[in-house]
Amino acid sequence: MKKMTLRQFMKWQLLAVVVLFAVLHNLQRQIEHWYFSKTPITYDFENFIFVIIIYLQLIIILCAIFFITRWLNKVMSWSKNTLLRAFIEIIIFTVITNTFLITFEQIYLYFKVGAFFKLNDIILLSMNGTMINFFLIPIVELTLIYYSKLQTDQYTKELQIKNAKFEYELLKNQIDPHFLFNSLSVLNSLINIDKNRAKKFTNSFSNVLRHVLDYKNIDTISLKEEKYFLEQYIYLMKTRFDESLHVNLVFLDKHLKNKIFPMVTQLLIENVIKHNEISDINPMTINISSTEEGVIISNKIRLKTSTPSWGIGLENIKNRYANVGQTIQIMKDEDNFNVLIPYI
Repeated sequence: MKKMTLRQFMKWQLLAVVVLFAVLHNLQRQIEHWYFSKTPITYDFENFIFVIIIYLQLIIILCAIFFITRWLNKVMSWSKNTLLRAFIEIIIFTVITNTFLITFEQIYLYFKVGAFFKLNDIILLSMNGTMINFFLIPIVELTLIYYSKLQTDQYTKELQIKNAKFEYELLKNQIDPHFLFNSLSVLNSLINIDKNRAKKFTNSFSNVLRHVLDYKNIDTISLKEEKYFLEQYIYLMKTRFDESLHVNLVFLDKHLKNKIFPMVTQLLIENVIKHNEISDINPMTINISSTEEGVIISNKIRLKTSTPSWGIGLENIKNRYANVGQTIQIMKDEDNFNVLIPYI
């Protein structure tokens, strides 16, 4: 999720609140002077300039609190240790705010009257700094929490949309009309040519459809189960393309318990078939193998001059894996296209 920027934080509503606080803070200072030294409360140009100075001080302190709070949220969230976080935050902001105010006011007083603060003045400024912290820190914390909540809600909504889109596209591709039409056409031809092959083709076709129905609501599938499904599906494709299509499927025994998303390898095979030229002149070889990291699907690139949209696309598969914090690797050059599907 994106971090909140200073520009997003400095809304006009916040700046208006800071202006109001600067005016009230200046009034509070004048009341203090009136109480301790009987100095009358006045409103003149110098007073106006002082309000602007207080406003600029507050803006600087607010920016410092914003960046430090955002950094603390990264290295020490409230959920880990609330008391320690609160203690550290109070110490840091008390030191920073009071150091800034005392230094600034000391310089201002020296240039104005050529004097330095006394101890009681420093104590009074420290009290003002503490009061400023109690005003500014909650504003920063609540703003960051609200922004984080908005980001989380938006991210959750995007995931829901992506998942719904993927499920819809997957459902459309699970029983592709073209796949059904081509398979039935092949079956019709085999019935007249070789009844034994037609029977075997029918069994594989039935197993593929059963697998699609059985796993349409299943989140993951083991390589052992995926291998059985792919063998049935590959048999259908090889029967359709004959010697024009070769598929080498090698899943090592030690990897058979690993899990991946169902239907992903089948969709990638379908992607190769849809996008590449497959003929007696240009036969296609697809290699599918298991590794320690995941399943690799690789093929030579022989793109068709006119290729229909694949529908689900690699982007949706990447998004599906991104939703569980994983990334598929796509390695492509002029001649070869390789996809690594990680285990889940």
